[in-house]
Amino acid sequence: MPERKSSEEKSMITLDGTTYQPKAGESVLECLSRHGVSVPSFCQSGVCQTCLMRAVEGDIPARAQQGLKESFKKRGFFLTCVCAADRPLTIERSQAAERFSSRILDVQALSSRVSRVYLERPSGFQFEAGQFVQVIRREDGVRRPYSVASLPSADHIELHVAVFPGGELSPWLSSSVGAQVELEGPFGECVYVPVEPERPLVLAGTGTGLAPLIGVFRAALESGHQGPITLYHGARSASDLYFTDELRSLLSNSQHRIIELMLEGNESEVDSEPLLERRVGDLVDVVLEEQKAPPAARYYLCGAPDLVHRLKKKLYLKGASLDKIHADPFLSRAPQAGA
Repeated sequence: MPERKSSEEKSMITLDGTTYQPKAGESVLECLSRHGVSVPSFCQSGVCQTCLMRAVEGDIPARAQQGLKESFKKRGFFLTCVCAADRPLTIERSQAAERFSSRILDVQALSSRVSRVYLERPSGFQFEAGQFVQVIRREDGVRRPYSVASLPSADHIELHVAVFPGGELSPWLSSSVGAQVELEGPFGECVYVPVEPERPLVLAGTGTGLAPLIGVFRAALESGHQGPITLYHGARSASDLYFTDELRSLLSNSQHRIIELMLEGNESEVDSEPLLERRVGDLVDVVLEEQKAPPAARYYLCGAPDLVHRLKKKLYLKGASLDKIHADPFLSRAPQAGA
């Protein structure tokens, strides 16, 4: 009688000709890391796509491909950090993303915590506003994902960088004009869709989740979008809100609106202009209260994963179609390290 194999023996992970045995409950990334295999990673939650690999043999769980482009899915790419190591897989390192050389052109402080970083646009680098790139420091390979706020027609790449004291990359990025960096990407599908130009657009995000929303807003205006555009930007306090003057410059059409929201604030910090408001309120609650007809609009949601997932679910339950909700959750810093 043949010997029955344990579940762990049935779920071996093979990379570069070496087979690794996972422990129960491990992800592919955790298994490889425990065995000393170096795999680039950051968010550990399937958001940043840094840990992308390709399956040569074996079935990939649907969750491990969530958020990837269809072309990536068909070619077997998956996210190792959210792929349960509970089945046999033969995998290889990803060659999906091109790498480009770039340079930090300029840095501008947008607030005490956010810097606008301009990068040189490499020759051949194609992107859509709202996508994100992996920025890699040449000296040590430290990398972080940042969304692109600039338009494809620009000769530079504009990033909004949340600067964390003691962070591995963000303080360096915000103080190293002239330094060389590497870029991988672009990634993500939180981009303006140039169909149904009369459909209302609702853009909602927190913190530097504003960057991809600015990109989408700019792209919509450049494409001659005819429907109303409403942008909600949420932060904990007034000092965390930024880019107000630049947001105001987008309001060339009286049907567009921008609402800045603070979780904490007082009357002196509240402001109201004809098309731009600043008030106290929770972003999710305000969006759901104001958007009375969810199926009519196309939604772009960016920022903290819990907020993005919560708002996406509530909009869907109110009737919004999932194919009209473009969600880009991301972490501004690693769970156990600085940004």
